[in-house]
Amino acid sequence: MKKVLVLFMFAALIAGAAYAQETTGTARAVVTDPDGAALPGVTVAISDPDIGLQRTGISDARGIVGFRALPPGTYQLTATLDGFQTYKSSFQVNLGSETNFDFQMKLGAITDVIEVTGEAPLVDVSSTVAGLTVSTDDLNAKMPVQREASYVALLAPATVTGDTAFNGYTPGQNNISMSGASVAENSYQVNGLNITNFRNGIGSTMVPMEFVEEMQVKTGGYEAEFGRSTGGVINMVTKSGSNSLHGNFSLYYEPEDLQEQEPDTYLAPNSDETRETMEANASLGGAILKDKLFYFGFVRYTDNDFLGLSYGQGTRRETSDPYWGGKLDWNITPSHRLEGTYISDDVAVDVTTYDYYIPGVTGEMCADPSDPAGGMVDCLSLALRSAPYPSNGYITDTTGHGVDNRGGDNYIIKYTGIFTENFLLSAQYGDNQFDRTNKSSGDNSPYAFDLRGGGYIHLGSWVNWSRGNAFDERKAYRVDADYYMGNHSFRAGVDTEENNSEDLTSYSGGFRVGYYDSNTSPTGAAVNIRHYFNGGSFDVNSDAAYIQDSWAVTPNLTVNLGVRWEKFENKNSLGQTFIETSDQYAPRLGVIWDPSGEGRSKIYGSYGQYYLPIASNTNIRMAGGEIYESATYEWDPAQGYNPDGTPVGWTNCGVMNLEGCGNQGSVGNLQTYAVYSDGSVPDPKEVLSFNFDPMSQDEYILGYEKMVGDNWSIGVRGVWREFNKVIEDFTIDDALIARYGMDVGYGAFEYRLGNPGSSFQGYFDVDGDGVLDPVSFTADELNYPKPERKYGALEFTFKRRFADHWMLQGSYTWSHLWGNYEGEVYSDVGQDDAGLTQMFDFPGLMQNSYGNLPQDRRHNLKIFGAYAFDSGLQIGGNFYYHSGRPINALGVYPDADNPAYLYDAAAYFNQGQPVPRGAAGTTPSIMGIDGMVKYDFQVAGLDMNVRLDVFNIFDNSNPTEVQEYADQDSGAANPHYLDPTHFQQPRRVRLGFGLVF
Repeated sequence: MKKVLVLFMFAALIAGAAYAQETTGTARAVVTDPDGAALPGVTVAISDPDIGLQRTGISDARGIVGFRALPPGTYQLTATLDGFQTYKSSFQVNLGSETNFDFQMKLGAITDVIEVTGEAPLVDVSSTVAGLTVSTDDLNAKMPVQREASYVALLAPATVTGDTAFNGYTPGQNNISMSGASVAENSYQVNGLNITNFRNGIGSTMVPMEFVEEMQVKTGGYEAEFGRSTGGVINMVTKSGSNSLHGNFSLYYEPEDLQEQEPDTYLAPNSDETRETMEANASLGGAILKDKLFYFGFVRYTDNDFLGLSYGQGTRRETSDPYWGGKLDWNITPSHRLEGTYISDDVAVDVTTYDYYIPGVTGEMCADPSDPAGGMVDCLSLALRSAPYPSNGYITDTTGHGVDNRGGDNYIIKYTGIFTENFLLSAQYGDNQFDRTNKSSGDNSPYAFDLRGGGYIHLGSWVNWSRGNAFDERKAYRVDADYYMGNHSFRAGVDTEENNSEDLTSYSGGFRVGYYDSNTSPTGAAVNIRHYFNGGSFDVNSDAAYIQDSWAVTPNLTVNLGVRWEKFENKNSLGQTFIETSDQYAPRLGVIWDPSGEGRSKIYGSYGQYYLPIASNTNIRMAGGEIYESATYEWDPAQGYNPDGTPVGWTNCGVMNLEGCGNQGSVGNLQTYAVYSDGSVPDPKEVLSFNFDPMSQDEYILGYEKMVGDNWSIGVRGVWREFNKVIEDFTIDDALIARYGMDVGYGAFEYRLGNPGSSFQGYFDVDGDGVLDPVSFTADELNYPKPERKYGALEFTFKRRFADHWMLQGSYTWSHLWGNYEGEVYSDVGQDDAGLTQMFDFPGLMQNSYGNLPQDRRHNLKIFGAYAFDSGLQIGGNFYYHSGRPINALGVYPDADNPAYLYDAAAYFNQGQPVPRGAAGTTPSIMGIDGMVKYDFQVAGLDMNVRLDVFNIFDNSNPTEVQEYADQDSGAANPHYLDPTHFQQPRRVRLGFGLVF
């Protein structure tokens, strides 16, 4: 509580303070007389009768009158001045935007009234923000939209879907890349609360579309009040009650019989998968006290059933939990407002696993034609080495059952006060919880699989590859304000987040068993056995402050100046400060020029620096009691493996016990061994560079936008983004060898967290006396390249607002994304280990790593629109096209004496030959059309509709991802290199019914 009071006092002393991160909009008008001269002294009253909001302003010497902190909605306007006719009109306020509604007063009696109808300009001449702002109800009524925030965000320019490896099993989550950033660098907000996953940056709390009033997607150029992101921002405000009782009911159903499936791959018989989805929504809003106290509540019930298959296992995932929540709004006085929001996305995913049986193949041994000695091999492994793959399988016995818990409770309490015409203040508290725990009946069975032949066979009865508890909670406090002085609109604020991650994780059964082909084993096969365990409670504290000024230099020229300060503190499992990054100053500059002065066009440019916090995943992995050991042995496949997937005759002898584990039964001599962490909580000196800089990105934007006629707008903008410094873990082994001639030992590496490609200052026990000694190395001694990610784009946009029964909107983006570092995730290998990816672990892994990055989609076209007939029939459609993804060739590092060799197929080599990143071609381009037909009608005074949505109407099925491992981990060539692993989402048919009152 003391921290909250300090923040409150600090904000009050700054030159203003603002409402919490954009949950409202603004409106501004220039009032003129019949000669076009500025008209001061005009009384302008606005109101929204639905929520009892009323405001009054008087135009100043420049004829300007403005209104701030307006909830999105439609407002009525009345302007009066003696000697002039009364002027009336209406205007729309959108989330995070400024609406300009300039008007001219006519001479006459004040009792004479002129009512004007018309739409405000489509161009916001006060902002450099790029992206998309939509009313979710309006969008859903006109378009075939999948009902989750990230799918709406995909309608914005410069957004693309991330790799499937990062989608996980959280319902409603689809991860996207914005303007070249990785999928782990976006920020998600609801009613001013940050709901982003702070463990690894991927995804957020699920906010059902039924509860969202408006959504703003910021793909660049955003203000100083937004931070903790180097990608984009998805900003949502929820619905509220009003004076009129209103509500709705909707039902969406995707029956299995109407769904198509992806083509089969060598990994999975997709054509035999099944999926069925039902979603029911109900909401009700109204007034408890007219004009004073309002309520809105919703419930979203989903029933999802998906059976996924691989050549060894069937996995059914079922959810049947309600999402629910609501909002209370209290207008204490016309100038003071209190809001309370609650959202529950607590969901349990029931997981059931089955044996997948293929007659004549499963459980049988076949002669291995590649073995001159006539050895035997599992028939399924043999069958998966080349197409066509088995197609006559079916699920049989249940092998396990589990539950994946996801989501949790979310609370937001917010106060907003207008103290004078020029000063607004708000304070907010939020609590964001997310459970990530997986539990199953197979938790005592080891995580075992067979990858020989490049295929994948599930072994044993494990359900989830990991077991344990994982829970995240964010407590967030904000104080913000606005202050208006002459031509300046100041906004400032402070916020703090107290984030905690509880984690207790190990492999299922405590260890992992994987079987591979091997060129170095006399039997032609190897088994890799890994032990992994980690646990503890980890805190991440984050503080920020910002101040910005929107300065109307002239009626045609606006300059936005701002700076954001941020500080992050990550603690280890003992509660000690592990890493701290302070004094991160992020300047923001925007210039907007309206050439005509009519609010119909703008030329604009912006510069911004953005910082990315260190994810709590870094604490968990580097500052906890982690045990991570990997050992690879020769293995005799003739002896086979046990029902639980372990080698015949082998006994699990625990961690770091090579003598006990080697030469047991079918397990032979040790081939490779590494201990990445030994279970001790490290001294920060042992794992940290003390001269590192925070992770940041620079962004430059130059653009032009104008209205064409009354209903069209067109625009073009250029974007450049580039990383400055990057925070990653890397080893200092090469530098220790170069400086001291010291080899720390094969498989025992000295990892440090810092800025790879820069100099290093830290500690190492150089003389072996058990005391850490200060050491420093140059970038050349460390032998790493500078991390680089560069993004250049040219975007073209057009928009026709809904008028005369139709609307149309779209964008085309040409872009190029290249470098040697993707960001917080590593799509090439499907790694979501934020801040600790394989990149920069060893210099050898960085060879040939420079090239086109995974989200380099050179061409990206989106067009969507709708047409409404007078009869109540409405059609809508969405066309999309984007270039394919760059393809890599990942293989074993060709020098067995180099530590990069221990990472198996993780280097940019194909059978020992270098292949630069992205140089193996691209996947095919993706194209599709979604369509909707809806009919609106009335029954007993109630508005109803029935609808049909079809996604990917023509069932286009180009591959979106292919196998990029050119080598198997053993070094043998992968027979499935470049084979498709995933295809674009197949045709889906959704039936819908809606009722609104």
